[in-house]
Amino acid sequence: MTPTIFEDWLTSWDVLLQREGRKVALLVDNCSAHKSTTSLKNILLHFLPPNTTSVLQPCDMGIIRSMKGYYRHEVRQKLVDIFDDTTETELLAQTVAKRINLLEAMHMIKGA
Repeated sequence: MTPTIFEDWLTSWDVLLQREGRKVALLVDNCSAHKSTTSLKNILLHFLPPNTTSVLQPCDMGIIRSMKGYYRHEVRQKLVDIFDDTTETELLAQTVAKRINLLEAMHMIKGA
């Protein structure tokens, strides 16, 4: 994230919210990229207090860890399925890894 990307995203979202007649409050951490100088009409930015990000943000409270655990379980299950479906007597790790493509990985993440 860069300040320019954040500003552009905020501005375009603000325009969309204006069209829809909606107003939102956005909780933002104190990342240096999140400093906004743009005057927003339908978005109210609330910055979290310093040094509380890890306490307040849900992603730091185990959600990421849990998702990774479920994803790893999905990957292990896929690997077991690959080994069960193959008739090859000797499989290389590279060969097995190539059988999991990006789309399958995305489906596993969704499942996690």
